[in-house]
Parts: sequence; C-alpha cells; structure tokens
Amino acid sequence: MTPVSPPLPIKTTPSHAPKRPQNLWLRALQLWVWLLLQPSAWHSYIAQIDVRLRPNFCLAELRPQQRRHPKLRRLILLEYGILPILVSWGVGLALWGLGQPRQDIAFGMCVGLAASLGTALVGSAVVSVAASWMASAIGGLIGGLIFGLLGADSLIAFSSGYGANNPGLKTLVEAILPPIVMASFPNGTASGIALSVAKSNNSYVLGQKLGGIVLGVVGSALTLGVWGSSARYVVDHWLTSQQGLGTDRGGQLILGILLGGLFGLLVSCYTHRWRRDMALSLIAGGGFAYLAGFAYNTPNAIVRGLAIGGSNAMLLAVLFALAYNLAASIAGVQSGAIAGVLGSSSIHTLFISVTTGYPLWPTLLLSLACTTVGLTLPLWLPLCLYPFELVWHLLLYRLDRRSEHYRRPLRWHAAFWDERQRLPFLGLDQYLVKTINRAPLDGQAAMDLLTTGHQRWAVRNAQIELDAQQLERCMDVGAIATLHRQLTLGDLENPTTPLLLSFRRLSEDVQAALNQSSLYNQRLMLSTVVDHLEGHLRELIRSRYPYAPRFRPILQSWRHIICQHQQLLVQKAELSQEIESPYIVGIPLTQQQDIFVGRQDISAQIERLLKEKRYSSLLLYGQRRMGKTSLLNNLGRLLPNHIVPLFIDLQGPASKARNHQGFLYNLARGMVNSAKQYRNLTLPHLSKEDLTADPFTIFDEWLDQVETTLAPRTVLLALDEFETLEQAMVAGRLEEDTVLGMLRNLIQHRPQFKVLLAGSHTLEAFQCWSSYLINLQVIHISYLKEPEARRLIEQPVCNFPVRYAPQATERILQLTRCHPFLIQLLCAEIIALKNEQPGPSRRQVTQADVESAIPQALNSGSFFFADIEHNQRGHSELLRQLAASEEKFYSPKRSEELTWLDHLVKQGILEIVTGHYQFQVKLIRHWFAQTIR
Repeated sequence: MTPVSPPLPIKTTPSHAPKRPQNLWLRALQLWVWLLLQPSAWHSYIAQIDVRLRPNFCLAELRPQQRRHPKLRRLILLEYGILPILVSWGVGLALWGLGQPRQDIAFGMCVGLAASLGTALVGSAVVSVAASWMASAIGGLIGGLIFGLLGADSLIAFSSGYGANNPGLKTLVEAILPPIVMASFPNGTASGIALSVAKSNNSYVLGQKLGGIVLGVVGSALTLGVWGSSARYVVDHWLTSQQGLGTDRGGQLILGILLGGLFGLLVSCYTHRWRRDMALSLIAGGGFAYLAGFAYNTPNAIVRGLAIGGSNAMLLAVLFALAYNLAASIAGVQSGAIAGVLGSSSIHTLFISVTTGYPLWPTLLLSLACTTVGLTLPLWLPLCLYPFELVWHLLLYRLDRRSEHYRRPLRWHAAFWDERQRLPFLGLDQYLVKTINRAPLDGQAAMDLLTTGHQRWAVRNAQIELDAQQLERCMDVGAIATLHRQLTLGDLENPTTPLLLSFRRLSEDVQAALNQSSLYNQRLMLSTVVDHLEGHLRELIRSRYPYAPRFRPILQSWRHIICQHQQLLVQKAELSQEIESPYIVGIPLTQQQDIFVGRQDISAQIERLLKEKRYSSLLLYGQRRMGKTSLLNNLGRLLPNHIVPLFIDLQGPASKARNHQGFLYNLARGMVNSAKQYRNLTLPHLSKEDLTADPFTIFDEWLDQVETTLAPRTVLLALDEFETLEQAMVAGRLEEDTVLGMLRNLIQHRPQFKVLLAGSHTLEAFQCWSSYLINLQVIHISYLKEPEARRLIEQPVCNFPVRYAPQATERILQLTRCHPFLIQLLCAEIIALKNEQPGPSRRQVTQADVESAIPQALNSGSFFFADIEHNQRGHSELLRQLAASEEKFYSPKRSEELTWLDHLVKQGILEIVTGHYQFQVKLIRHWFAQTIR
C-alpha cells in the first residue's frame, strides 16, 4: 500500500539565503512558504531527518528510530500545535477586520482551529505530511472564514434538507457553499502540493497512471459503500436494539464507525498491526462521532464550531486518503494525488447533495471549479505574486545602494525563495554582476544556486557580462597572453561560447608569439593574430546576435593594443641591432610565413591522388611536430587553383562541441573561413539555429549548396588531428556511427569532395575506423630532404644576415636528422646565443656555437621530448639505457625489451643499424642521456 520512490538528493541552503528562524511561530510560517514556493528547501529538511524518506512521506510509514528524530518531533509539534493556532488567529483577525460580531468571530476561530487540527491528524498520518500541512492551513482558513461570515445560526439548513423545496441562491450560499469550498479547495491544494513536491517517476506509463486514478476513485467509492453498509447493519441490528439508541444517535455511530474503521484500515496497511489499529480507530471514531452529534445541536458557538470543523475535516481527510493510497499503490504519488482529490470531492459532493436535497449538477460544477483552482495553485500563485515581487525587488535595489552590507539585500531576493516563478525577474542579471564584483564568493554562490532554476537566464546574461568585463580588463599584451589561463567556460548553455573560444585561442596565440625568442618572430606571429582579430570583427559586424555590440569594442581594443606592441617591437629591434630570428618554434606555420620550405613531393603526391577517381579519402600521418599542420596550412599555395582546400583543426571548437549541432556548425564555419582565406571564395552561410531541428539533414542540404558554389572545382576537406574526435566520442558528446557515417556518406556519394585526415596515430590506430574510411590511401610525412633542411638552416627567409660555417650546418643536420621542428628549435637558440655576443662575431655561426646551443635547446624543447617519454608506457628507462650507451650498440636482454624496441622502430624513434638499435635523431638521444639519474 505504501508508495515507494527513491530519495531525493540533498540540496543545501546557500550561505547568503535567509536563515531558518528559531521562533516556532515563524518556523511554521516558513515551512508553509517552502511548500508553496520553495520545495527544494522542504526536500533538504526531510533529508536531514532521513535521506531514505520520500518528500511525501506520512507518519504511519515511519520506523521507531525515525519517529524519535528531533527534527521530526519539532515538525509534528508545528503541524499539530503551532499551525492550528496560527490558523485560528488568522481567521479571528480577518473576521474582526470585517466587522463580525464576537460570537461569529469565536465560532469561525473554533471552526478553523478544529478543521486545521483534524486535517493534520488524519492527513499527516496516512497521506502526506507536506500535503496535509497545506490542506490544514488553507482548509482551516477558508472554513473558519466562511462559517464565521455566515454565522452559527445560519447552518441549520445544512442538516434540515430544505434544499429540495428551495433550491435557490440562499440554500446554495448557506448550506452548499461552505462544505463544498471547505472540502474541494483544500483537497485540491493538497493534491497540487503533493504533485509539485513529489519527485516525478517516469517508470509509469500513461495508461497505468489513468488506470490507477480510475481504480483509486472507484475502489474508494466501493470500499465506502461496503464499509458503510456494514456499519449501518451493525447499528441497526445490534446497537440500537441492545441499547435503545435512536435514529440520530445510530446515524452518528455509523459515521464514527465508518471514519474510524477506514482510518484504522489505512494505518494498518502501513504498520501491519491490524487488530490493534482497527480496534483503537473504531473506538475513537465512534466516540468522536457520538460526541460531535451532541455538539452540533448545542447553542454554544465555541463547542459547535469545534465539532463542525473537526468532524468535517476528518471526514474529508479520510475520503481523500482512501482514494490516494489506492491509486498511489498502483501508479505512484502523482496518480494518487489526482485520485484523492477527485474521489473525496465527488463523494463529498454527492453526500451534500443527498443530505440537503439540492440538485447534483450545480453542486458538482461548484466542486469541480474549487478543485481545479486548488489543484493549479502552484501554477497561478507565482503569477499573482509577480507584481508584488517586482515592487519588493525595487526596494531591495534601493536598500543595496545605501547599505554597505551588500549581502543583506541579495539574500532576500525572490529568486532564492520563489522557485516556482517562471517569469523573469527584471534586473536580476545586473544585480548578480554587481554582487560578484563586490563579493566574488557570495556572488558565485548565488549564481551556482540559480543555474538549475527558472531564473538561469539571469545567470547566463550575468556570465556573459562578467566574461566581457574580464576581456575588457586586458590593457596590454601581457594581460591578453595570460587570459586563456583564467578564462573558463562553464557548463551552462551560453550563446557566446564560440566567441569566447575564439578569444581564448587568440590569447594562446599571443602567448605563443611572446614566447618566441626573437623580436622578428614575435612581430610576425602578432601580425597573424591581428589578421584573426580583423576576421572576427567582420564576422561580428555581420552577426545578428544581441551580444555582438558588447564584444565588438573589445576586439577593437585588443587589435589596437597588439598593433601598438608591434610598433614597440620595431623600435626595440632598431635600437638593439638584434638579429631577427625567423625560426618559429611551437606553432604551425601559415602560408603567410616564408620560412616554410619543401614538401613539394608530398603536395604533388596529394595532387596526383586527388586526380584518381577511385581514391576519395587520404591519410596524412607522421610523428608529432613533423610539420603536418604546417603543410595543411600551406596547401592553398602548393596545390593548383582548381583544388579548394578546406582546412579544419579538430582540436578547436568542433571536437569540443557538446552535441552534433555544435560539431556541424563549427565544421561548416571552418569550411567557410578556409574557402575565403585560401581561394577568396564565399560559401553559403549556415547558422547554428539552422541546425536545431535536424542537424545532419540540414548540413547535407548545405553541402549541396557548397557543391553548386564550388563546381567544377575539387574540394579537399582536410581534417587535422582527426584522433581528437575519438575523445569526444568516448565522452559521449558525439556518436561514432553518426559522425563517421556522415563522412562515409560524403566520401561515397559526393565525388566532388575528397577527405584528407591528418594525425599522429600509427596505421594500426586507424584500423578501428577502416569500415568508414573507404579505400584509404596513406601519405607518410617524415624528415625534410637534406637540400630542404639546408635551406631552412642557411636561408630561412630572403636576405638573412647570418652565415653558417659548413661544419656548423653539418653538425645541425647530424643532430636533427632534418627534423623540421628540431632544426628550428636548435637554430632559434643559436640566434639567441649570437645576439649575446659582441658585434664582429654576431653574424657568423660556428660549430662551437652549435655545441653551446644544445643544452638550451634541450631545455626550451623539453615539452617535445617529455611528450616522447610520456608515450612510452613505463619503458622510458629502456631509452635512457640506450642513450647512455652513446655510440656503443645496445642489444636487448629480454624478449619484452625486444618487443618494445621493435615498437619504437615503428614509431620512428629508433632504427636498426647493422643489427643493433640506436636513436634515429641524436638530439633526442642527448635529451634522454641528460635525464639519467
């Protein structure tokens, strides 16, 4: 019989939220507000008693240890003692304000007190403490006000039955309206609170929920009929005959046995103590009904009010509980709440109609209207409160301007205590920005709390403004260069995320430029950053997004700061007469940089394969830092114009997208930018919103437009760092079958498109994708040819003022084996060393200079060498032993070593010479040799 649902996670109250009052009267009011407007606080309070308790728990289901918990006992005290008194006082104040006589005020207060207490006693025991709390408060207030306004003398009609002879407005107001409203609206409110507080359970299908509601209503009606008939039989054939009871007294006993027996039945379903609970409930119910019968007819308004309020409230609570528990045991709390309000209201309405003789249909319509209003209370109450909350916020804002204690106004904002409010609180985003600027910890706590609620729009807008302010605080290139370490992108959906990623990449590029040892390379790389900034500016000018005007001045400011720094570098170079080093270390070369040399053989191979119709996909693979990305960046000038290279760096936003929509948007964005950069062609625009409904279908239609625009040219879609997609697939952001299936479809059905994948994985690592990459042709990129390497060393750019002695060039070739990254790393350190020497010898590089630059090159390139060591899976000590042997040949001693050495040969780190293993690149051997402990 007990509806079971998993416990809710504890949601703690933030430090800046209003604290829980110690006064019991205020505590009762706060619990009432929690149930109405802040259910998460109720969940937290219940979880402090026991995390296994349901939010809609009832007292009958508690175990002895739970009943002894101090917080539960305090909760029972508040509901059974404090809340009824507060309700009674509220009724009395309202009636006094309306000018009612003292007798009617006392009568209304007694009705409210008894109704509140009776609802709490029954409802909290066998229905739900949360639902009964709300029904107790609202039922007591409404019942006390209505009965107090009508007066004690006007209620004779309720039991006289004259509605059949006078079905008019007076009968409706005096005899029908009070019990109907007192029953339907509180029960509807209790159901609404039970629905909103309970954790939704999606395990029940719609048919099961509807069936549970129907069975709950019908089953409760049948149970009442059977139980009522049995109770009447007992009274008519035994009690009245044995004890001489009259008809009135017999009817009262029937009602008492009915209520007490049903209550005992419900309690026994939880406790499984059938004989004890049933016996006590029957005795208590019969006795209460018998005494209430005397109290109904007494002229004393106080006694009569207590009898009317208590008996009606307990009757309604038992009717609600029966249907609620039947439906909840079948289809969960949600079905139980609806069945409870329908069952209790319909049965009670039928009882009122039969008792008074008033027509049934007007009574049912009135009951349905009251039930609907109560059931939808959590929906319409926030709308009614919204204007008052806006006025309250204006007062808080004014107080915040005058108060030095910034925490005090914010903690009372309705966003923290009205969780049901769906309308936006105007100005909340600005208030959050102001708070986080004054008190970062408290402001961030407030933003974290609002992230999952209806006011998360304010957190998003506040975060956008805070990001913009952080970008604005970059007043020099140093601040811009370090920004990427501080700029964080949260999990909240943010329309500025792509733009912030662009700012972070710009910051990383500025940092890479400043890390260059020569002023020449710094200026050269900063020029590339300025070009990217101007591209982003043009994009923002065309953008229709509302945040574009906010970030456009920031881009303009960054461009001005970087251009000024470039001028300072020019002046510094002129004053110091420093040799400007053209060697670029750590980042790929672009087509604007003249230092890129060679690779004509690979570009010719790519061109030849693209002409072959049978080859639709290519794989460019090689060691890290071998120049794959630099080659892809320069394909625009290496390939003929009828081939349009569309370069996509998958390490960027594409692989970091949270879903397929973001992935395809960034893919299309990179293709559009590449076509403009390499061939000055304008592709159709594809926005992120266009991809919302059906991403892959819309993207496929966009590819049709691209083919039409670029026809009859060949399109080379170059995807760099292709293996980063695997990380996104493992993380669950992208689906392997969907993304790779899209590439397979493109390769198969779009002959105008060719796909070039680039990565550092070995051929074996790509085997898992072989079913998607049809007829994949492999292109291996390795060391430069010796003439290309000599040109890179001696003539990296035109009019290079430094001359290398033949022995120096040979030593560099010997150390680097024509590895492009290591050549530039070593030569950059050589130029830095020459700039420290006096003028006459500055422009001539000797072999001694090369030897002197080796230690600094090993230190500057430690990230490259450490990456090699990191990928050895614990076998780095084997490489150190091999490096320690220097020119001596190393022979493996165990079969495991032999297997691993063969693997290093495949990776291009080692080679076999005359049957022995040795390093391919001597500079790498130098690094492992110096790390020997």
